[in-house]
Amino acid sequence: MPRLMWDSTTLGDIPAGAEVVATYCDGLYAVPLPEVSKRFPKAALPRINVTGDPAHGGDVLDVETGDATPAQAPAWIRARHAAGERYVTVYCDRNTLAAVVAACQGLHYYHWVATLDGKMLIASHPAASVQFAGPDLTGIHADASVVWNDAWHPAP
Repeated sequence: MPRLMWDSTTLGDIPAGAEVVATYCDGLYAVPLPEVSKRFPKAALPRINVTGDPAHGGDVLDVETGDATPAQAPAWIRARHAAGERYVTVYCDRNTLAAVVAACQGLHYYHWVATLDGKMLIASHPAASVQFAGPDLTGIHADASVVWNDAWHPAP
């Protein structure tokens, strides 16, 4: 059953009662996990790594301009699997998806793909989650994604 996921650079802008809340584990907008857990005790909590440094943790690698690159993704995926992470995921937009898939060929990981234009499906590629709306569509300082894969970050 599809679930709605929210993310924002400001934790307080994510709607209360969100089912899935993605937050940053490193970089400029990092939020300590205990703070996120306290605010959203019933939500699934994916953690986003923007630097590509596996030592910083996370289960989602943010591959976009200014963050990690497709070339960094394979080593990050392998390191996160070695650390026991179950939901290793690469976040990217439709324009970067082919480069990520090519770089990560043969590796097991989930995809979280951004459209930000209201489209909730990626015709060319199955994605665990699709970020379909940014602040211009949500009306708040937060992005919305639909989680299609029930096995990806199931509710606690």
